[in-house]
Amino acid sequence: MIENQEKNWDAQLTHRPNIQFVEKWGDAGALGFSQIPDVLFASQDKLGIDVTEMVVLLNVLSYWWYDERKPFPKSSTIAQRTGLSPRTVQRTLQKLQQKEMLKKTKSDWGYRMFDPTPLVEKLSVLARRSPKFPEKGMSLPMT
Repeated sequence: MIENQEKNWDAQLTHRPNIQFVEKWGDAGALGFSQIPDVLFASQDKLGIDVTEMVVLLNVLSYWWYDERKPFPKSSTIAQRTGLSPRTVQRTLQKLQQKEMLKKTKSDWGYRMFDPTPLVEKLSVLARRSPKFPEKGMSLPMT
């Protein structure tokens, strides 16, 4: 049962990059992309996120495609992708939880998941404080 859920989950997470992205990034874009708000990059220092934490956080977020399906990458996968040791990744994930950027939860089928809702809430506050944030009643810019 769990094995079938994993396969269904993987199939649903398969995504096709949009054509503009592929045109911009060439063949590298054909393998997909991550959606990360600019305010995360612009506010890294304000959030107190060091370089290692940012790399691990971006890797976790790269697995988050649907709001209701929180990411659940393995520490060993992040370690392999980044060149960090698995233990460093585990410690960094703990720091991100202590800094209230991620919340560790369990899925219905027992997987450890990382809920980025605390990060989203922090970034939303920072975005609303920005002079670039659209006034009430104005539509958000589509870039």
